Amino acid sequence: MTSAKDKPSALVRWQEIQDKLQGKRPLFFLDYDGTLSPITAHPKDARLPPKMKEVLEDLSRRYFTAVISGRALADIKELLGDMPLYISGSHGFVIETDAGVVFRLPEAARYRKDLEEAYLLLKEKISSLPGVVLENKDFSIAIHDRMVEEGFKPIIRTTVAETSTLFPRLKMNAGKCLFELKPALDWDKGKAVQWILDSISFDPKRECPIVIGDDVTDEDAFRAVKGNGVSIFVMGEKTETHADYILQNTEEVALFLQLFSTMQ
Repeated sequence: MTSAKDKPSALVRWQEIQDKLQGKRPLFFLDYDGTLSPITAHPKDARLPPKMKEVLEDLSRRYFTAVISGRALADIKELLGDMPLYISGSHGFVIETDAGVVFRLPEAARYRKDLEEAYLLLKEKISSLPGVVLENKDFSIAIHDRMVEEGFKPIIRTTVAETSTLFPRLKMNAGKCLFELKPALDWDKGKAVQWILDSISFDPKRECPIVIGDDVTDEDAFRAVKGNGVSIFVMGEKTETHADYILQNTEEVALFLQLFSTMQ
């Protein structure tokens, strides 16, 4: 990975990106929190801004569009509303096509007991801390500490790490003001992007994936399209990335996506 601040802006290099497409049809893979919606103190408040909703609705009518999120599938579907999208939840462990067909990674089902027991243990130990938010999702547990006072945050980190040790079949990841526990499987957003590309018979001679995301888990998706696509990192707390370009915030993401409405 290299420093994000040294990457060129996708807006400034718009012509360069058009040249990379070279007449190929873009395929969009978009993160939700921090990419389509600004990061909020509580995850339930992360609604699509009106402008972004308008842009996403237009984009999904014109081009293949997938939203690849760490949220539970039902949660991200409720936030997006009725659009012709592929939607991936729990970092790719669950994927729903635009026709409503749902794929769940078969191996992940064997980890449900571990996830449930780990969630109950975390709930017992830290749910009473002011500001902490626990989510028991399809195939992962999220522990949000954005609203937690600084003095309590080390307690949360230590408790999640200890819980991860107690459940060796789960792995711990850290993101923007959150920790996650998920099955220790070789599966991530990058694998989800590749699964979707395979399912739609991706043709690199005629199509070009464009991946946009803002967090650690999106790096797997950036790597998945290296050589065949375009990757864009949305600036924030993270400082290094594998992405080709950057955008400063969700407002710039909307401006960038809107440019495709004028393409022939």
